[in-house]
Amino acid sequence: MAIPRKDCLDAFAAVCAESALPVVADVHFDAQIAIEAARRGAAKLRVNPGNIGGLEKTRPVVEAAREAGIPIRIGVNAGSLEDALAGRDDLSLPEKLCASAVGYVRFLEDECDFHDIVVSAKAHDVQTTIDTYRLLAAELPQVPLHIGVTEAGTAFQGVIKSACGLGVLLEQGIGDTLRISLTDDPGARGPRMLDVARLPRHPPPHPRAHQLPHLRALPGRSHHAGEAGRGAWRR
Repeated sequence: MAIPRKDCLDAFAAVCAESALPVVADVHFDAQIAIEAARRGAAKLRVNPGNIGGLEKTRPVVEAAREAGIPIRIGVNAGSLEDALAGRDDLSLPEKLCASAVGYVRFLEDECDFHDIVVSAKAHDVQTTIDTYRLLAAELPQVPLHIGVTEAGTAFQGVIKSACGLGVLLEQGIGDTLRISLTDDPGARGPRMLDVARLPRHPPPHPRAHQLPHLRALPGRSHHAGEAGRGAWRR
């Protein structure tokens, strides 16, 4: 659930209290909102390295998550990379997304001694998404990956893009939880998301897996729409 302003925190707390499912707080721009969301029932915090205000402003967010006993998702987005990375001509977009996520993971693990982390790195382009998660799987084998194609589009286009991107990643054993992003009538999204989420849970190894770059082999797991999956709320 996005919390765009501090005056939305009461509504967020009400949803947490009434929801049968754990609720993730999606926070941009204001680290204080993330801190307060952790105190008001969030099951997980999502922070965007590109707009949360820098590493030092993230430190109190980490402490709030630690105190609440909840994980943090480092959610990098192609449309909101840190300026220092966005302006580099020597890196491809997947490399920039990976570098942003890796930098924050290293900070949380090494500087804050916080390891209850999950990573996502979203782009609307399918190939960029695939290449980014391949890099992340190689660079951060210890960190669960939350996969998805952001701004995938309306039901027809969005299902195709999500199925293509996520299908490739899942077939290669990459991904612990997944998100289906559709721009459509809310009532029509559920069945479409389930169509994608019913991808095989235990895909067979790729016959040329040893030849594919940046892969990691993960044990069997569940793949469901939203931030679901094995141990999803603790990851």
